[in-house]
Amino acid sequence: MPKKTADKKPAPTPQFLASAKDLPASQGMLQLVRTELKADIRSLSSEMKAGFSQMDARFKQVDSKFNQVQSQLDHVLSDVARIGFLVEEQNANNRVVLEGLTGLWQRQERVETRVDDVEKFVRWIAQTRT
Repeated sequence: MPKKTADKKPAPTPQFLASAKDLPASQGMLQLVRTELKADIRSLSSEMKAGFSQMDARFKQVDSKFNQVQSQLDHVLSDVARIGFLVEEQNANNRVVLEGLTGLWQRQERVETRVDDVEKFVRWIAQTRT
C-alpha cells in the first residue's frame, strides 16, 4: 500500500488582521486630526476670500472700462446732436437763400420780358420809319 502522506492544508487565515488603520485612535489623535482639518478649512477659506477679492478687483476694472466706454459713447452722442443742430441750422439758412434766389430769378425773368418787349417795340418803330 502506498504510504499516506499528510494532507497539506493551507494555514487558517485569521479572521481579523490588525493594521494601523484598524487600531483604535486615542483622544489626542482625534484632537490632532480635528485641528488639522480646521486649519485646512481656514486655509481654504482664506484662499477663497483672496480669490473673491481678485474677482471683485477684476469686476471693478471691467466696470471702470464700461464707464469709460459709456462716457465716450455719451461724448459721441453729444457730437452727433451738435452736428444735427448745425445741419438743421444750415437747412434753415439754405431755405432763406433759396427764397432769395427764387425772387431774384423771378425778377430777372420779368426784366428780360420787359427788355424783349422794348426790343420788339424799338424794331416796330424802326420798321415803320423806313
